[in-house]
Amino acid sequence: MNRSKSNTITDPAPESLLESRWFVAMVVITQSILWLPTRMVAPLFVRKSQSLWQPTHINRDRPLIISSNHQCRMDHFLVLSSLPWRAYFKLMPYRFFTANDLFFFPLNIILLLCGSFPAFQHKRLPYGLRVAEQLLLKSQTIFIFPEGKRSPWRGRPARSGVAVLAQNVDCDILPASVLWHKRGWIRQCSVVIGQPVSAQNLTAQKILDLSFKLGKHHRI
Repeated sequence: MNRSKSNTITDPAPESLLESRWFVAMVVITQSILWLPTRMVAPLFVRKSQSLWQPTHINRDRPLIISSNHQCRMDHFLVLSSLPWRAYFKLMPYRFFTANDLFFFPLNIILLLCGSFPAFQHKRLPYGLRVAEQLLLKSQTIFIFPEGKRSPWRGRPARSGVAVLAQNVDCDILPASVLWHKRGWIRQCSVVIGQPVSAQNLTAQKILDLSFKLGKHHRI
């Protein structure tokens, strides 16, 4: 679902609709409402979830990127549902790089309210790394798949966008790992949440590898 783009971030643009206070409030309300239904539905797909991160204090003054490998369209929902509940609400709102071809009416309204924005140039909406940087600087959590699109485990190298974003903002990375398995006609996954680390001097591939290193904790 997510696609990161390799380019530098240009000078800050004027505040866009997606950054406005009233719109951010709408995203927070939507994500708060969705938390319980997501937690209830997740066990149908998640056989095992584990969070190695049990935060007692979350510093929202430091920007945070959630970075995960990507195998299924539901990955970001399942990762967020695996967060400790206090962390989930403390880290809101979540904003997602999303494939441009999904922004058609009426799906685009739903995606925007859920926190999505176009990954690449869009005729009507703010997009890409520039808007992601502005959102990070406003203490909003960015969720990104460094591979840019769905791929098998270690099946695709990271694109450079996540590293460009992380270095420009000087933030932390919260790695997550999703591993899908199919047993007969049943397809389920294991989700592992890692510990936040500083993104300083990390390449895009090293950021993606943080997710793969969590593979030893998967239990299916």
